[in-house]
Amino acid sequence: MIQFNCGGSLSTTTKWTIKNCTSTRCAFEIILNEKVMTTYSELYIPSRTLAYGVYQLTLTVTMIDSPNLKSSSSAYVRITATGITANLVQLGTSMITRGDQQDLLFDPGTFSVDPDEDIFDATKWKYTYYCRIYDLYNFPNVQGILLSIDDSRIDPYNPSCLSNRSGLIFGNLTLSPNSSLTVLGGSLQLNQMYQFMVYMENRKNSSIQATGYVLVTVEVTHPQLIAVGCVISSMCVPNLEFQLLNPTTQVALFTVCIGTCTNLESIKWNIYQGSENSTSSNSTQWTLFNQTSSYENIWFFGTNTSNFTATDLLFLNNLQISLWRFEVVYTFLSPMIGIGIMVELFSLVPSIFIVQFFRRIRPRRQISPLRQALEKIRSLPHTNSKDKTIIKNKKQQFTFPWWCLFIAYTFSFMIIAVSIFFIIVKGIIFGDLKTQQWLTSVLTGFFSSIILTQPIKILGLAVFFTLFCRNPNDDKEAKEYIDETNFELDGDEDYLHSNDFSLISNSSKRITRLNENEVAFLREQRLKDTQMWSITREFMIYAIFLILLCNQYSQPITGIPAAIHQHYIN
Repeated sequence: MIQFNCGGSLSTTTKWTIKNCTSTRCAFEIILNEKVMTTYSELYIPSRTLAYGVYQLTLTVTMIDSPNLKSSSSAYVRITATGITANLVQLGTSMITRGDQQDLLFDPGTFSVDPDEDIFDATKWKYTYYCRIYDLYNFPNVQGILLSIDDSRIDPYNPSCLSNRSGLIFGNLTLSPNSSLTVLGGSLQLNQMYQFMVYMENRKNSSIQATGYVLVTVEVTHPQLIAVGCVISSMCVPNLEFQLLNPTTQVALFTVCIGTCTNLESIKWNIYQGSENSTSSNSTQWTLFNQTSSYENIWFFGTNTSNFTATDLLFLNNLQISLWRFEVVYTFLSPMIGIGIMVELFSLVPSIFIVQFFRRIRPRRQISPLRQALEKIRSLPHTNSKDKTIIKNKKQQFTFPWWCLFIAYTFSFMIIAVSIFFIIVKGIIFGDLKTQQWLTSVLTGFFSSIILTQPIKILGLAVFFTLFCRNPNDDKEAKEYIDETNFELDGDEDYLHSNDFSLISNSSKRITRLNENEVAFLREQRLKDTQMWSITREFMIYAIFLILLCNQYSQPITGIPAAIHQHYIN
């Protein structure tokens, strides 16, 4: 019988060594950073640790009790340059929305990414830009050679995005020529989608190239630029105009609002599924995924936040769909209405001051000397304690003489003149676009004042003064028109009842009849009033119709240009 008798230990040690190889041999051992663990059976080397070249990686296993017993195995690895990611906008966002009067900035020299370097060096590359009207035409070309966006040649079958090349501004012409491109506002058509492409070529090695894409939707509004990126960038691999994802992993996205993003009301994510367009092989037809709400917090998380996650269940349960689009929509409160309301609130104090100034100006009264003497004689012998109280209360009211009316009107016109002066000055400083926005906010503030602000101020002040400042036994406005000391009737008044009874009823009413001329005059005035009301009503009907027509015309109607184009082609 054979028995195995081994009293020694079978423990081993492992050691990784890395050597740089030349064309003939691998003799130069590389000393790695101490953070790289070389004593495990697995070796992990962080990115940008090894320079470009060929390396020999050797794993040696040695017996602890018998150091002479060892074994090794090698593998050869070539380190090459990683392809750059060409980004036209921040975070490599593939689709954005801009206003027709907003400048459109593409800056691949700043936003592109080189995984092998900490900072992208824009001076090492050449930049060429292309543009096409998406979903309708291909990129303009002549015999298969693409025409750049600034090329004056014309492709009759694929028109250019711009009818006038003066709306293009290339930046960084000294250090890195054409590394940025600005398309001025007004150069692109409304309610149209454009696809921009940048082709980048290495200056030293023309075989190293990169291409970046972005879709731009042009609207009549002035939206902010929203950038979308992957939380883990290595899980989103750029592939032309798309990004490759592993269907067995989740996708985590985040958004950043570029610029002034105040008055944010809501954030909403939309998911679309894509298919090849039947009319064109160079565009994708997107359909809204209608089960988003059903699978919220199951497949989708954070649909109303800036961080969105879609689990792998979305892809695994829809394997027939290979193209997905994730869109985020930011909704902002209208700044025009906010500015209008703020302007009205700031003007509340001067408005109240001017109104009170006008209200406290006494009317101009011209009383004859005889009437003044009679009133003075009548009031002297009959002044009792109650009359003194009434006179005292009337004396407490603070009023201005009638000639202050000229001062009030002068003050009002001065405010108007100062406002016009500031509009002119600020218009010169701000420029046309900001001046239009400012005047729009003024008009919006005017209408919001009529519809919203002024009614709220009137109701609020009425409730405040009624509850806290008004004495129910002292009605000042009524006393302005009612004189409790005067019991005589006016010329057009009669007593309804009398204490004197008589069998003969003699009417004491004084009847004033109109003559023929006065009746004709009143009839003519009434006819004019009726005609004026008819004209006003007709004007209002036409105004409402015009507003509805303008509103319908201003709404973005997508699909009609494509439908018309398809109709004429067929």
